[in-house]
Parts: sequence; C-alpha cells; structure tokens
Amino acid sequence: MNVITLTGRLLDEPARVDTGKGVKTTFALDVDGRRRLRIPITAWNHLAGTCATHLVRGRLIAVTGRLDHEEYTTHDGSKRERWLVTATAVTFLDPPPETGEERP
Repeated sequence: MNVITLTGRLLDEPARVDTGKGVKTTFALDVDGRRRLRIPITAWNHLAGTCATHLVRGRLIAVTGRLDHEEYTTHDGSKRERWLVTATAVTFLDPPPETGEERP
C-alpha cells in the first residue's frame, strides 16, 4: 500500500492547468518549517479545483496521497530524479484568509 500524509505550509500559489486528462493543480509544501524540504504536490479534477480556489501561500494544510518517484533528463542531458505526491485528500488546518485573497 502506497499512502503518505504530510502536514505543512504552502510555499507558492497553486498553479491550475486544464489538461486533456482533466484539471490539474500543482503546489509545493514546506514540511520542515524551514523551507529546506520542499515536496511537490499534484491534485487532479475536483480536488484540483478546490485547491486552486482556496489555497494561498502560507496556508497550513495536510495532504494525503500516493508517493511517486520520477526520473527525467534535463535540457543539458543530466539525469535527475525527484519524489512527489499525488494528492487524494487535502485538509485545511487553519481558517481561510479574511482579506478576500481566495480566488473565484
């Protein structure tokens, strides 16, 4: 079984993209509180829409999902690898911003 749960603060504004496979939202999570451990997160479809609408930089969340490993080659031919999470659930752990920062 491949299940991971992480808690942390959003490092960037989420990026929403409409793909041929559905809606995809990506963002990064700071899980150590010092911005040293940046975990890339991807959410799909309905969850992606919810994340794109309600998440803002600095918001505290918990993400449950599947841990994935990816190998790729950069433009200069270097081989790289990274770990990322495909979210199946996102829990908002602090209240929404009161300043109206949520996007429609």
